[in-house]
Amino acid sequence: MTDRKTGGRRTAAQKTSANRNTSRRKRRPRRRDKIPAVLFPNMRPGRRGMLSLLLILLILGACAAIGGRAGDGNTSFLTPLLSSAIDNIPDNGNSPLADLMTAIRTAARSAAANNTEASGAADDNTVHSNTAGDNASGHAAGTATPSAGPETATTPSAAATDSPPADGSSFAVHFIDVGQGDSSLILCDGHAMLIDGGTGAYSDTIYRYLEQLGIDYLDYIVCSHPHADHAGGLAGALHFARAGIALAPVASYENAAFTKFTVALEEQGVSVTVPAVGDTYMLGSASVTVLGPTDWIDDNINNDSLILRIAYGETSFLFTGDAEQEEEQLLLHNEYAVLDSTVWKVSHHGSSNGASYAFIAAVDPDYAVISCGKDNSYGHPHEETLSLLQANDTAVYRTDLQGDVICTSDGTSVSFSVSRNAGADVWQAGQ
Repeated sequence: MTDRKTGGRRTAAQKTSANRNTSRRKRRPRRRDKIPAVLFPNMRPGRRGMLSLLLILLILGACAAIGGRAGDGNTSFLTPLLSSAIDNIPDNGNSPLADLMTAIRTAARSAAANNTEASGAADDNTVHSNTAGDNASGHAAGTATPSAGPETATTPSAAATDSPPADGSSFAVHFIDVGQGDSSLILCDGHAMLIDGGTGAYSDTIYRYLEQLGIDYLDYIVCSHPHADHAGGLAGALHFARAGIALAPVASYENAAFTKFTVALEEQGVSVTVPAVGDTYMLGSASVTVLGPTDWIDDNINNDSLILRIAYGETSFLFTGDAEQEEEQLLLHNEYAVLDSTVWKVSHHGSSNGASYAFIAAVDPDYAVISCGKDNSYGHPHEETLSLLQANDTAVYRTDLQGDVICTSDGTSVSFSVSRNAGADVWQAGQ
C-alpha cells in the first residue's frame, strides 16, 4: 500500500496506527441512531427508525387535525384516527416519548371538541325548510315549491331535537315493496319525501302508490345513489308528482336509470342538489340530517350512497342506501354522525357486506327493515346480517316476505304494519 503523503511504503508502526483509527471509527455509534434511542431505548435500531418516522407522521397529522376545517377542506375526521393510532404505540414506560404522546393526545382530543363546536357556525351546515304555506301555494300555482333557502346555520344536534311533536302532528315511513330494490316514502305533517324508486320496472308501482295516497307533490325526491335498483323508478314518481328539491350524491352519472331521473327533473325545472355532510332539511316536524357519504370511494358507487338520519320527536330513522362496510367504518368517525336510531333501513338489501358488528352496535336499532326481492339471485338477506341483527335483539321486517312495510311514529314510540304474511319467518336467510 502506498503512503499518499510520502509516496513510499508505510512502516509497520504506521499501519498499526491506521488500523487503530479504522477500528475506532467503526465502533463510534452512528449519529442517526442517537435521537431514536432516546425515545425508544429498548428497541432495535431498525425498529426505532420506523417508529420514529411513524411518530413524525402522526405529529404532522395531529397538527392538520388541530387546524380543523381550513378553507373548503374538512380534516376533523383525522382526529379520532390519530388518537387511536397514538394510543397503540408503545411508550416505553418513563421515556420522554410518554410525555410527548400525552401532549399529542390532549391536543388531538381538544381539536375534536373545537371542530365539533365550530361546525355549529360553519357556512355549509345550512338548514332548509318548506313551510305549510309555501307547500300549499306551490300546489295552487301548479309549480314546484322551492326550498325556503338558507337560514341560520345549526348543528345537527340542535336541529334534531327530541322535543315532542305538536298536537295533530303525524309521521309515517312506507317501505314500498319494489322487489330487488329500495323505495321509501316518508310522510310528516302533510309533507313528503321519496327516497329511491326501485328499478324502472317498478315505475308504475311508484306512480300508483303516490296516486292512491293522493301525493302529487314531493317536498324532496332523493336518489341514494345512481344504481338502477334505486334510481330506476324515480322517473315514474315524477310523472305523477311534482318535486321541490332533488337530492343525490352526484349531479350526473352515465347510466340509463339516473339519466331518466335527471331528464324528468329538468322537465319540471328542477336540478339535482348534492348536499354536504352535516346539512339538515326540515320535513314538517321532522329533521333530516345528511351523514354521508363521508368520503369518495371511486371504484364502488355503493359506498358513495347518500346517508340520511330522520329524527321525529324521540324516534329516529337511518337510511344508508347500499353503503358497505368501508363507508360504515368512516361513519363511525364522522363528527356529524349520531348513528343511534330507532329504525334502520338495512344497507344493501341485507347483504353481509353492508353490516358489521361495530356498525350495528353503534346504530343499535330496535327495528330493522330489509328491502329485497323474493328468491333473488344474490341470496339476500345473508345469514351473517340476520345473525348480527338477532344478536342485537333487533326486530326485523322484510319486503320480500311481507310486502309493503309501514312504520308510524307518535314521536315517542313506533308501530309497524305489513301488507301480507305478518307471521313470516324473517330469520330465514335468502337462498
